[in-house]
Amino acid sequence: MNVTSRALPTRSRMNSIRAASLADRRRQRGAIGLFGALTLGLAVLFTALVVDAGRLWFLNRQLQTVADLAAIEAGQHIACTVDVATVRAAAQATALRNGYTGNLGAAPNAVELGTTTTGAGGVRSFVPGGNPTAVRVAVTHTVNASIVAGGWLGRQTTLRAEAVAAADPPVAAFRLGSTTVGVAEQGLLNGLLTAILGRPVALDVLSYQGLASAQLSLYDLLKVSADVGTVDELLSADVSLAEVLQLVADALDNSAVASVEAKVAGHTLAGLAVSNLGLHLGDIVNVAAPAQEAAANVGLNVLELVTAAVMVASGDEAVRLDLGIPGVAEIYLGIVEPPQLAVGPPGCTVARTAQVQLSLKLDLGIADLGLHVEVAQSEASLEDIRREDGATGVDILTTPGIARISLGSSDDPEAMAKILGEVLGLGLTLKIESDGQQLDFSVAHPVAEHLPQSEGVTSSLGDSLRNALTGADLRIKVLGSDLLGNILAGILEPVLYLLGQILGAVGDLLLDPLLKLLGLNIGSATVQLDDVQLRGTRQLLL
Repeated sequence: MNVTSRALPTRSRMNSIRAASLADRRRQRGAIGLFGALTLGLAVLFTALVVDAGRLWFLNRQLQTVADLAAIEAGQHIACTVDVATVRAAAQATALRNGYTGNLGAAPNAVELGTTTTGAGGVRSFVPGGNPTAVRVAVTHTVNASIVAGGWLGRQTTLRAEAVAAADPPVAAFRLGSTTVGVAEQGLLNGLLTAILGRPVALDVLSYQGLASAQLSLYDLLKVSADVGTVDELLSADVSLAEVLQLVADALDNSAVASVEAKVAGHTLAGLAVSNLGLHLGDIVNVAAPAQEAAANVGLNVLELVTAAVMVASGDEAVRLDLGIPGVAEIYLGIVEPPQLAVGPPGCTVARTAQVQLSLKLDLGIADLGLHVEVAQSEASLEDIRREDGATGVDILTTPGIARISLGSSDDPEAMAKILGEVLGLGLTLKIESDGQQLDFSVAHPVAEHLPQSEGVTSSLGDSLRNALTGADLRIKVLGSDLLGNILAGILEPVLYLLGQILGAVGDLLLDPLLKLLGLNIGSATVQLDDVQLRGTRQLLL
């Protein structure tokens, strides 16, 4: 058998094969290296893009926070008398506190006052100008467009953020006078309400104390009203006194904090068959713009709300009050202007007392005397609300109304009173006025536990009458002669002293308590602060 031998590769051929294999490997390694470099470059590029996008988003978010906080702070400074410079300064200060160093007063930055409207689909928009109820803050900030390319090429971009906030200044509810109800005040209140309403009112002391300690907000009244849906509609609606009393009773029923006595008293008053006397709640509660919606949650004293509504509905016709001493003293009250409770921000919120004419007829047997008291409206203006260390400070400026007191005939205040027939004639006219006084309240936090508070100086009509009959303002005639009156003035001093004591006692027992219930002090003013809110928690509009 012949075996054919396979030829073995030569050494040179083996070397060439090895060389070709090494070259292939080198070419493969070069391709992989190039692909890796491209992949790494793309990764670096995308990483830079992600970092830039995240950086710009974060910076824009910071800028939006600055705009939001500046708008909210600016909204707290939109009060009745709007000063755009003050609003801008408040926004600027807040922006600086949050790391923004730009000038909000320089374009393209802006702080604008205006209103908001709601268009189709419920979309809100800001409208500059008009009666401002909102503020728009626009903030810009220029930064490098990219930390990579932007840094090399110097490209920059401007970030912009806007925010619109509602006017949300701090608000307070207050009134002139104070509500302290005891046995004496109970009788006066029953007599006053009976005379004005024409229906017998016989609430006990606890009922009045319950009403005096209860608070209702306009929002509480809105919740039980089926006919209106906004504060403005509630204040301007034509309502009867019966409807107002029923609203108060229903709102007290819904209250979780009103006492049982207050709820029973509310239904007792609502059950009176009062005549269809008409009024507007806006005549009772002076709500200052631009805080009408903010004022909806501020508490109002229920007793003051009820008595003010009764006075408004009664008109200006004088009524005889069954408060005097039968056969000796009769009291007639005419309400020229009703009182107003006030709720709103500093700068334009004003509470007023009633303007009244009060007549007292005294039949002492030997004398026919008439005492006539006219008291103009006193005013209290909210000047400032501020945050203090652990408290809220409130400043209220009071302007007491001018009082005119006349002593004369029971039928004619200008004619002299006759004593012992025509033997002695007395006449007296006093004009009492005083300067305004600023009252400073400091309400510890939480404010709900430290309200209401009263500040002011009370005065006494009784003391004024005692002193007046021995003063130079007294006119005396004897047998119709001024000369005899001047000559015999010293001899008549004991008679005048006795008469002064009688009039002073009548003033202390009847007139002073009645004037106090009406919030009136002769020559002075007392203010009761019922509620105060610093606000600043309202949500942004846009």
